[in-house]
Amino acid sequence: CFCFDRTRQADRRQDKIFTTIASDLADCDPVIRRALAKAVRDHNGLKRTPDITKQWQQLIVGPTKIFSNAIAAPILIVIEALDESGKANSREQILRLLAGKLNTSTSQLAELPANFRILLTSRPFEDIHNALHAAPHVRHISLDDISPTSTEHDIQLYISHKLEDLRHVFNDGHIKTLAEKS
Repeated sequence: CFCFDRTRQADRRQDKIFTTIASDLADCDPVIRRALAKAVRDHNGLKRTPDITKQWQQLIVGPTKIFSNAIAAPILIVIEALDESGKANSREQILRLLAGKLNTSTSQLAELPANFRILLTSRPFEDIHNALHAAPHVRHISLDDISPTSTEHDIQLYISHKLEDLRHVFNDGHIKTLAEKS
């Protein structure tokens, strides 16, 4: 998971997006770790490059070709709060990569294995919407489109789970009231 934070815009976190994701992937599986270690060994500057296209191609797309047959489990990459990365120009290259709009063949998301998914969260900013809305591989879901009943049910389940040690104090009516007030 890579989380943007508007309070850390000066850190230029967008320059570290794919190095961070690659590092997180390496922590999850030894096969991925070996493929990424080889990529970094072959191109030592990858650890510090601010070139996110190079990061994408050599730390994500390239190594996935090596380990894609070895890992059948689903792999989910989460990019949280892209809208908090800064001004629109700070995320333009990330959006082009995710939309599959780079002119290099290795930039396309279609080259990722079928078990890879990318979940991107963001507020509905115009530049993000414009970059991704027409991409055929993007499924757009707005939280505004989720029924209030479904949302309330999810909140009730969450509260119930968090308070399960206090079931002797909180009954279903209390949990329902808490969910309604949230």
